Amino acid sequence: MWSKYWIPKISVYPTNLAAQKSEALSKPDSFFGGQKIYDEIAASNHTVAHDFNYGPVAHEWFTTEQDYLSQAVNGKMTMAQALQETQKSVVSYMRKQGLSVEAP
Repeated sequence: MWSKYWIPKISVYPTNLAAQKSEALSKPDSFFGGQKIYDEIAASNHTVAHDFNYGPVAHEWFTTEQDYLSQAVNGKMTMAQALQETQKSVVSYMRKQGLSVEAP
């Protein structure tokens, strides 16, 4: 169900192996000019590092970055400001979590 709804809506390639068999992945994607982008993603999927781990505050970083980048996209700040604010906010959050952080 998830794959049938989200794949056409946001062009996401699922990490769930069962979802990778979704019919929605075999259809052309109109956002990408009708190309079957998921064929390319599936073909290159084996080259992704499997020993990769996200950092300890990845969710906080992604959420904070999304908030600031949307402000930049909406003209409320520049992209550089959005990235600087993201860094300041995430570094502050990490320190509050008791992590030792060195930031430029």
